[in-house]
Amino acid sequence: MSAALGSVSYISSTINAHHASASILAISIFDLAINLDVEIEYLQNLRFGISKVFFVLCRILPLSLCSLRVAEDLTAPSKMVELCPIFVQAFNWNGAVILACAEYIFLLRTCALWADNKSVVYLLRTGFLVSFLGAFTFTGLASYLQPATYNIPDSHTHLTGCFSSKGKTNGSGVVPFVLMLALELETFCFTVLKFVRNYRSSFRGRMITSIVHHGVLYFTVALFLVVPVIITDLVGYDQGAVFGLIQIVGQAMAVTRMQVHLWAANLRPQTELPLPMTTIHFATEARAPEEI
Repeated sequence: MSAALGSVSYISSTINAHHASASILAISIFDLAINLDVEIEYLQNLRFGISKVFFVLCRILPLSLCSLRVAEDLTAPSKMVELCPIFVQAFNWNGAVILACAEYIFLLRTCALWADNKSVVYLLRTGFLVSFLGAFTFTGLASYLQPATYNIPDSHTHLTGCFSSKGKTNGSGVVPFVLMLALELETFCFTVLKFVRNYRSSFRGRMITSIVHHGVLYFTVALFLVVPVIITDLVGYDQGAVFGLIQIVGQAMAVTRMQVHLWAANLRPQTELPLPMTTIHFATEARAPEEI
């Protein structure tokens, strides 16, 4: 442990982490509720396919992930040894599935831009398979080679949850996140490259522009959320799981919002805006008398 289990600072940080987990669950439920009608309409107009399945998983699984985290936080000390390994493993694998779904949706958008170049599409999909097969492998190996042991807090602390005795790790836990960042960087670079090529050819469609804007935003959000997870894992911070929860829920929420926004933008007709009256009046007054 990085701090004494019964110290005031550790108790305070643990309580704050529990509150943060409950808040993330509440935000996820609220976000789903206020966007449910739009997302149902989106799914009804989307043909059945892997993107539709992954979209649903990115909306449903974060709720189960947050619920697992809250249930872990509420685990009584008497049930810690029995329930904590189950909660932790379920949390890790649930989060891995959510990230795989979110990254694949992000990847599909870039593959659509490069539909005329099969070599790039194969390269992107191969990179996805290699990255996530490696991530799942390292996740399994880390769980097997470094099994967590749990410390039961003193009764006077009144703490609930799972408290694993870990210090600084050997870095194996950050490998999946590094692989994911490499995949996101590859996808982002190909998205920008396609936009630059279309820009030079004077073809700048609204959909392509939206996809590029989304790509920049998604990569920025992912980088902003993943870096704290990597740092907390390397230093063995006890409440690092909260940062992981924020990262997974944040990326899933971002990619689903982008999909719905892209669909809504595609529905809007591309019509020319009428000139305002001041512009028409100015153009008329500027004509020569013989031209009017």
